[in-house]
Amino acid sequence: MSKPLRPALICDQKIFNMVKMLCFGFLLICCHFSGFAQSSGQNRVAINTINTALQNVQSDTARLRLLHAKGNFYMIAFGQNRMAVKNLDSAYMAYNKAKNLGAKLRIDSTFGRYPSVLKLGEVMMRKGDTTQGMRMIHEVISFYHHNGNQNREAEALHLLYKCLAQIDRARAIKGFEQVLNLRRKLGQNDLAINAGYNIVVLVFGTGDIVKADNICSALITEFKSKKNTKLDMLYIHSAMICRYRGNLDKALERTLDGMHWINKTQGKIAPAKASELYGELGQIYQELGQVEPSVAWYRKTIEVREKLSLDRRLILRTAGFMIQGLIKLGRTKEGLHYFHGLIKRNPPANSEQEAIIAQIKAYCYDALKRYDLAEYYFKEMLRLAPADMDEELLTLSKLDVAQFYIRQKKFAQARLLIAGEVNAQKTLSINKDVYLAIFKIDSAQGHMKEAITNYQRYKSINDSIFNETKSRQIEELQIKYATEQRESDISSLKKDSLLQNEKIKQANSTRNLTLIAIGLLLIIIVLLYNSYRINQKKTKEIDLKNASLNTLLEEKDTLLAEKEWLIKEVHHRVKNNLQIVMGLLQRQSSFINNKEALDAIQNSEQRMHSIALIHQKLYQSEDFKSVNMVDYIAEMIGYLQESFGLDSQISFDKQVDDIDFDIATAVPLGLILNEAITNAIKYAFKAKPGGRIDIQLKQTGEETFCLQISDDGRGLPDDLEPAKIHSMGFNLIRGLSKQLNGKLEVENQDGLTLIINFKCQARLH
Repeated sequence: MSKPLRPALICDQKIFNMVKMLCFGFLLICCHFSGFAQSSGQNRVAINTINTALQNVQSDTARLRLLHAKGNFYMIAFGQNRMAVKNLDSAYMAYNKAKNLGAKLRIDSTFGRYPSVLKLGEVMMRKGDTTQGMRMIHEVISFYHHNGNQNREAEALHLLYKCLAQIDRARAIKGFEQVLNLRRKLGQNDLAINAGYNIVVLVFGTGDIVKADNICSALITEFKSKKNTKLDMLYIHSAMICRYRGNLDKALERTLDGMHWINKTQGKIAPAKASELYGELGQIYQELGQVEPSVAWYRKTIEVREKLSLDRRLILRTAGFMIQGLIKLGRTKEGLHYFHGLIKRNPPANSEQEAIIAQIKAYCYDALKRYDLAEYYFKEMLRLAPADMDEELLTLSKLDVAQFYIRQKKFAQARLLIAGEVNAQKTLSINKDVYLAIFKIDSAQGHMKEAITNYQRYKSINDSIFNETKSRQIEELQIKYATEQRESDISSLKKDSLLQNEKIKQANSTRNLTLIAIGLLLIIIVLLYNSYRINQKKTKEIDLKNASLNTLLEEKDTLLAEKEWLIKEVHHRVKNNLQIVMGLLQRQSSFINNKEALDAIQNSEQRMHSIALIHQKLYQSEDFKSVNMVDYIAEMIGYLQESFGLDSQISFDKQVDDIDFDIATAVPLGLILNEAITNAIKYAFKAKPGGRIDIQLKQTGEETFCLQISDDGRGLPDDLEPAKIHSMGFNLIRGLSKQLNGKLEVENQDGLTLIINFKCQARLH
């Protein structure tokens, strides 16, 4: 009986060794979301990769990510083998280190202190220490609630009630209702569906199948018209619930609706979803008694699950259903051949899988009339079945053996196996088959009154499943699905035809272009030859003109010298004019008492000085076109130190490559430097008497450069995002960065750092 898989949250990956960790991250994602069991070799490679990265990583934030990756790895390993409690201990150590590092770095957000405490709470819950685990998780919930982070609060609540689901189902149901309402409020439809899905699963687990069906149907109705992609989860589970209730027509409709929804919203059915949908269709057709389509869907299910490397138990269980169908179709040898190939590819890993293999062998030997071997393998199946085996699967196994004994007329042994196996929480199809088997036993043993009662019960269930109306609805659904499939195939063929026609058109176009190119080449050859003849004639004329050209070149040199003098004079006059304006602003500032206006005038003076300094450097340079940034930055810092009367209170560390920029780059760069250094002097060191400002201008590529201005001051407030700062200074820096075709980055750690990566042409010395 296929069970829906439940993917969980997986770690982010960003580390010092990008190639290794990207591969590792892909491995974890595949493992976690596809649900396949990692081999021991894969486990060793994955954990060794993380440990190696932890030994070499330099960044603390990257170390936090790696510690969470390590903890998540061990949690996945525990999920695959719940007997290996040591994996929980290893996960606890990794998350605890992440919590301590996050506290030390004062990082409370992603991978920091509180996400680590949340994971520690999950570990404690898995260990059975519910009190400690809940205390930790509630601490995280309170933190997020106090800070108004409803999304993180909902994530923490979801984890809490997921852990409580195995301990206090009623409380978990109410908790997931709280998460569902919170996700609705946030407009997070996919996550709301996930919470609702958990409610349906838990209610179904209580045995209240009708309530679970009603909740599932209500959720489908609510979210069907909203934008989301995970409604298929509810369709699949709704189909399973309808099958349990004996509403096979509704189950088939829900499954086909789920397939249609996935095709509509996602374009195609992902393998993990196909595994569940195909398996459900196989079971529905099996219970409808339609063996041929049941076998076909089971075969598709096995193919998908093998590709996903899912739990072998699921693959073998599905193979058992398929081979039973092949036996009913009289194709026992085909079933045996398929089964042997499957076992080679998927050898049993534990006693439960060996029990399933024994059960399938018993089916085949029974069909081949090797009754002694069939009975032996049925007994082996019951012997190997684990104590905690799913009750429904165990009933199916006992029913198989009982039916075998009925055919062998061993009625007493058959009765011992299925007495008391009818249960309201099992599918109607199972209860129906159990009543029929008990009827046959009672009839054979002469208990006619009990036989009639059990036959009536069988008949009642059978009629409820297979009445005329439902049969007609099922046929209509099958016809509808076949029609949609045919239309899809026709559409696909049309697309293939259009693609083929397009390829033919492209081939014809290529041929025509080739012929045109050859014709053009011939024309060019003729023209080149003609040009060659003409050039020979003109060579003499060119020689005659060279003399006059030399005269023109001498005149050009004279004009260039005059032009250079004029450019130098222009830069000199611009610089003088800017200094006059600065003088006027200084005089005006002496008559102003308003601090904001005075600050604005002083800021304007400093900006003009940064531009005036560029023009001064231009007319002092040899080519009048470029500014040497080493000299320019040194003089700008000296001016600002003098303007603010800093003396030695603030130290400046300059690491500037010997680069010359033209005026188009130097002006915005100078203004950015002026704004950043002025802001640092004014605001960075209010909490302490002095500090340091670092200025770096480095060439990072052939035509790429990086400007970095940082201070060790108080930085920005933690709750203030740089993108939301709209002061004139920040807006000016952003605008000038765009003018440089650069990218502005702001780091707010141990002070404030502005990083601008830009591209331009420059001259290195």
